[in-house]
Amino acid sequence: MDRSIAARVADELARWPGLRLSRGRCGTGPALSLGEREIVHLPTDHEAELRLGAPAVQRLGPILDDTGQLIALPVVDLAATGHRLDGSECGSRTARGAQAWVRIRLVGESDRHLVLALASVAIAAHTALPGEARQGDETCPRARRIGISRTSSR
Repeated sequence: MDRSIAARVADELARWPGLRLSRGRCGTGPALSLGEREIVHLPTDHEAELRLGAPAVQRLGPILDDTGQLIALPVVDLAATGHRLDGSECGSRTARGAQAWVRIRLVGESDRHLVLALASVAIAAHTALPGEARQGDETCPRARRIGISRTSSR
């Protein structure tokens, strides 16, 4: 039987320097962390969540929308980020741009390539320069929704 796209993504990213494969903080599916920071989460065989950082999400939003593979985060996931939705429709660029995570649908090989490319963006976004402070929620959207904090996962 063929391995899922998510499993192949996890296997490949686990070989990248600096990334560590573990169980997602929410308890669902594998995740990859850069240091203590979870940056890729594969909650199902057909989804990947990537912590790109709000600036990258804002910058890449239109391009990701055009792929047709972007899955809007549910309102409960958006609300868990602590950002005000200000009446924006769930899945709109405005709502998505206020947060650091995106969810990608995994259907074919091109989606695997998209996730690998976005993983590079996530690594770059979360590799602090010397003396640079890191900010933001470290947990995937599902973990925030069910109330798993960074400290409870240690």
